[in-house]
Amino acid sequence: MIKMDNPEIICLYSNFSLHSKRLLNLIKNKLNFKLICIDNPEIINMISNDEKINIQKVPCLLLYYPNGKIDIYEGDKAFQFCNNFINEIDNEQEELRQQEELRQQEELRQQEVLRQQEELRQQEFENNKFKMSNSLNNQINLQANQLKNKNIDNSNLKTNINNLLINDNQFEDNEDISKKLKKSIKQDDNNIMTKAKMLQKQSSNFSEKFELK
Repeated sequence: MIKMDNPEIICLYSNFSLHSKRLLNLIKNKLNFKLICIDNPEIINMISNDEKINIQKVPCLLLYYPNGKIDIYEGDKAFQFCNNFINEIDNEQEELRQQEELRQQEELRQQEVLRQQEELRQQEFENNKFKMSNSLNNQINLQANQLKNKNIDNSNLKTNINNLLINDNQFEDNEDISKKLKKSIKQDDNNIMTKAKMLQKQSSNFSEKFELK
């Protein structure tokens, strides 16, 4: 590959050469070559005096490699070299385009995977939320029923207590009646004893009077 070797490329051309104009149009805006016009006599003399360069016609491409090697492409070979170089660049750009397309597709795929994962997570969250809500409602209903039953038990207990209080009051009333009866009987006994004592006293007085006569 030309770009891997990374040579410095110089294009020699002449404004009086149709082939040079064709080559310039071919590489325009595509290949970044250093352009040197040989129409200047000083340039011609400099190239002619360089033993490493022996060119016969233009356009001509000079490839200077970092190791000092020089490749020369003249005429049709210059066109072939430029076409190969352009194809190489186009292929590289196409490869980069495909890589970018694959990267974008992979990015979209990952985004879709993340979206599905988020959707599943959200669905799981909603399911758990629904289960928790049902569980909480069941607990509330259970506690409400327990409280209701407790209120019923409290009501029954209150009724039983009231009944006991009523019975107790009735017992107290009966006890009061008994006490009153006992008191009345005791009073009657006292009255009888008093009357007996009075009769006895009257009898004694009568006996005394009878004996006196």
